[in-house]
Amino acid sequence: MTRRLIGAALALLGAWLLWAPIQPALLYINRGAPVVETLVDPVFLMPILRGVAALVGGLLALNMWRFGPWFSGAAAVISLVLGGLFLAIGQGAVPYVPHLAYGVILAGLTAGLIRLPRDTIAA
Repeated sequence: MTRRLIGAALALLGAWLLWAPIQPALLYINRGAPVVETLVDPVFLMPILRGVAALVGGLLALNMWRFGPWFSGAAAVISLVLGGLFLAIGQGAVPYVPHLAYGVILAGLTAGLIRLPRDTIAA
């Protein structure tokens, strides 16, 4: 039951993390930018991949499938890499702190999924 709660929290966080980069991408597209070039731009692509990985990991954990922690861990790694890259290029605290904070939250949820055993689904 606890794994399902973690999966639900992870799925909600993943959906929110997926919407966060899509909204500015849509605004950018509405101002005349090409759709394909905008979605392939790493500024939008990496956070979208993080959101998709967290959402898929949460849904897999919610359904008691065993690959949930893999996707959740991938989302945590993407988030920590994004935060580390912003920190390495010398940006201010505004760009990298949210990425590192989400990375720590995703890593904690991933650790919870790894630590707790999967329950068998009663028929």
